[in-house]
Amino acid sequence: MIRTRDWKYVHRYPYGPHELYDLQNDPNEDANRIDDAECQEVLEALRYRLGEWFGKYVIPEKDGRTAPVTGFGQLSTIAPGVTEGGAFKPFAK
Repeated sequence: MIRTRDWKYVHRYPYGPHELYDLQNDPNEDANRIDDAECQEVLEALRYRLGEWFGKYVIPEKDGRTAPVTGFGQLSTIAPGVTEGGAFKPFAK
């Protein structure tokens, strides 16, 4: 993800879904403008900047961008002994 004062771009490797938000006109990020032709120049610039950052700072042995995606998702509970639907309990007040 890369964010400027005016825009936020989320790139999910390898296939998306990707997101682009105009933060000045849509601060709640309600309208994903990734497919908006009017935003393609901004999208290309942010995608380039994000790629440059990863190229400079990536740790190759931890880089998952090219890892295969199986599509199976999470197949088991997060922690042993947690029942279905109980993995994310609200914090006590």
